[in-house]
Amino acid sequence: MKENGQDFDFAIVGEPSSAETLGDSIKIGRRGSFSGQVTVTGTQGHVAYPHKANNPLPVLAAVATALSSKALDIGTEHFPASNLELTTIDVGNPTGNVIPMSGTLRFNIRYNDLWTPDTLADWVRSQIDAIDHNGTTIAFDILGTPSRSFLSPLSDDVETLSSVIAEQTGKRPDYSTAGGTSDARFIAQYGPVVECGLVGPSMHKADEHIAVADLHGLTAIYASFMRRFFGAA
Repeated sequence: MKENGQDFDFAIVGEPSSAETLGDSIKIGRRGSFSGQVTVTGTQGHVAYPHKANNPLPVLAAVATALSSKALDIGTEHFPASNLELTTIDVGNPTGNVIPMSGTLRFNIRYNDLWTPDTLADWVRSQIDAIDHNGTTIAFDILGTPSRSFLSPLSDDVETLSSVIAEQTGKRPDYSTAGGTSDARFIAQYGPVVECGLVGPSMHKADEHIAVADLHGLTAIYASFMRRFFGAA
């Protein structure tokens, strides 16, 4: 569509945006996701001869502390604070009397609109550069393709959707940017998008389920919105 000069006027993604009851929340934006890996390499050796080795683990621990102990920001008007979480620290050393050659940590950052993948990568490198490498080699790699944050404008179309939800449920939805990423991030590159969907307390769990009444209610919300949207057009 973009190559043919066509853009979206407005899009709805049916992610489970409701928190407690159907329609109590819609997502007007999402934080981005950035994953990275840091590998510290020293010199393997026997613990009885530490002068013949160079243990990478104290440096790896310092990297972990540097990355996880500093706040990225305090949030913005529409987004909560960005957060970095360590997800794994691996050495792969089953032997108790051997200094390992290397160790690796991985992390994920959920970030708001104050950041881009490039500025986050620069921030990570600055934290690594600030610690004492103690003769080790530190490698930083970005894992996968980062997803960017987005924020859709509070337009007449968002107001129409909110009014429809209020008529169906008796309450206007909150506007939220909380949670992880979604497929809306792909559409956001080409036009305004919000997420409006079911309640999802059981998502990604065993026996994931929804209330049938909510499915009927959401169908009514979609149908009413489309009648107004295309009727106005």
